[in-house]
Amino acid sequence: MKNIAFPFNITVGEIREADYVESIKQSVHIILLTAKGERMMLPEFGTNIRRYLFEPLNQTIREIIRTEIINALYEWENRIRDIEVEFTDTVNSGVLCVTVNYSIPDLNVKDNMRVTINN
Repeated sequence: MKNIAFPFNITVGEIREADYVESIKQSVHIILLTAKGERMMLPEFGTNIRRYLFEPLNQTIREIIRTEIINALYEWENRIRDIEVEFTDTVNSGVLCVTVNYSIPDLNVKDNMRVTINN
């Protein structure tokens, strides 16, 4: 099965494709950056993590965000397992940097990606 690359792009009559691992990264990125309710036909798609961007990033808020990310990824990206979320401290209010570690059982590999979320 072919995976269309994000962002969608047509060049010289061909649609750019993403390999399996890259399509997972793109999916994770889309899930984390989409606010719940943003997609009319899938109102539960995405996360509510943007609401915490201006909160102090204490242990309680980190756990809420971590749980939100893990639950959303298990719900919407069934190609990954063993999801872990790490935080990178930032000095900017309104910016959240997370690293999502996960395994891809179909390929028997571990991968990760860093996502920066701005309000």
